[in-house]
Amino acid sequence: MGVSFRIFAAAALAVVTIASAAQPVFAQGTKIIVVDNARVVRESVAGQDMANKIQAIGQAMQTELSGEATALETERSALESRTQNMTREAIAADTQLTGQAENFARKAQTFQAKRQVNARQLALTEQNALNSFGQALDPILQQIVQEQGADILLDRSVVAFAGPTVDVTDTVIARLNAAVPSIAVTRAQLPQQQAAPQTLQ
Repeated sequence: MGVSFRIFAAAALAVVTIASAAQPVFAQGTKIIVVDNARVVRESVAGQDMANKIQAIGQAMQTELSGEATALETERSALESRTQNMTREAIAADTQLTGQAENFARKAQTFQAKRQVNARQLALTEQNALNSFGQALDPILQQIVQEQGADILLDRSVVAFAGPTVDVTDTVIARLNAAVPSIAVTRAQLPQQQAAPQTLQ
């Protein structure tokens, strides 16, 4: 199972909009500032810490299943070698061989189910980590918005052009580094009914 690591997508962090509900978004005099959320996640100390922890969890998941994967591959190769020169009729007539094949199919399905559980756990782990990252980042963004006297803060990914005077990404990264050096990342667990592997009957 490869590590599905999507946290560098700017869309993973919600666009933060701070404005009066009665005030049109692009009313005359509205001050807009921009932050590159993808850069904040990618370049900040906390973001890198979070990435490393998620990667470690993903690698641990791979290690947990590596022995079983190797055993299944060995069994698959042995079955293929045994049936290489046999016809379908001959295979079907060999009850011992068909029993081994059915047993292998059950084990392979159970293994695939375990991989799917791990993938869902890793995705949930990533989302929980991102939520924690966002909670740590939010007060810093609000503080900068207030200091700048801005009405709206947009993500860089939704802006076609932004001059350096309105891009506050460097300031955000610097303040986040000073305030939040790390993010707690815990391997998420699925509800029991989702985590139980399903096998052939």
